[in-house]
Amino acid sequence: MLEIYCRTDQSCICICMLCLVDEHKNHDTVSAAAERKEKQRHFEETQRKILKMIQQREKDLQELRKAVRSHKSSAQTAVEDSERIFTEVQRIFTELIHSIERRRYEVTQMIRDQEKAAVNQAEERLE
Repeated sequence: MLEIYCRTDQSCICICMLCLVDEHKNHDTVSAAAERKEKQRHFEETQRKILKMIQQREKDLQELRKAVRSHKSSAQTAVEDSERIFTEVQRIFTELIHSIERRRYEVTQMIRDQEKAAVNQAEERLE
């Protein structure tokens, strides 16, 4: 009895030489050990390819995480810069408003003083 693998039927069979010649006459047959070795080689090759793909995906994932961290950091910096600029602009406008209000008060006071002086001068001339 021979233990062979029939690739045509994709099965391992124990068969005598007579049946091999008769039942599996035009089939692709090899020894079970040879088929096992071939399948093991194919499995290992597939396993290597899958491991390589996994490693590449892990590397890609690390790069993506790094890019996300970088973008988050950039976004945070942009937000902080924007808030700092807004605060500074707000401070400048507040100072400007106060300056304008002071100047308006000074001008109003000056006009009133001039008006008072003019009225006093006019009253002195009338007397």
